[in-house]
Amino acid sequence: MHKSISFLSAALVLIVLLNVFSVCHAQTARTRSLAPAGKALPAAPGKSGASEVPLSIFGDIEQGWKAGSVDGILGHFGKGKVALSISGAGPKGGYFSKNQSYYLFKDLFKYTITKKFEFTQYRNIHDGDRKVYAVAERQYKRRDDGRLYQDKIYVSLQRENERWVISEIKSVR
Repeated sequence: MHKSISFLSAALVLIVLLNVFSVCHAQTARTRSLAPAGKALPAAPGKSGASEVPLSIFGDIEQGWKAGSVDGILGHFGKGKVALSISGAGPKGGYFSKNQSYYLFKDLFKYTITKKFEFTQYRNIHDGDRKVYAVAERQYKRRDDGRLYQDKIYVSLQRENERWVISEIKSVR
């Protein structure tokens, strides 16, 4: 009986390890497929290296936008104003403080339903101190008329001392 329990335990551990490996492999393949032509992105954002920090920030923004979480986005604002021009969010565009942006995003998530928000392109990700940007595909419905809209969201990051912060978010149809 003791041998059969050990065998079952070993089999269970093997199954768990295979599942973990397949999930990690799928995430790595997805991340690498988003790389600009001729460049591979790092496999695991958030570990170490200059390009991984912007990738983890873009990941936070993507998750925050999908969840309608203002804090997931504003957590990456710096001390200065950010250029914002987003369809479905109040004014046509301008430079807004973190506090002003809070209310713009709060209204955006109140009056729209995000159906899709996914970063599909990254630029200058390996260039150290240059401005880094990513492009997301977004689909959303307005709550007032229920129509489905599609656009692209461009998010730029720049260095503020030792930290990457959002410098611009704009939508383009």
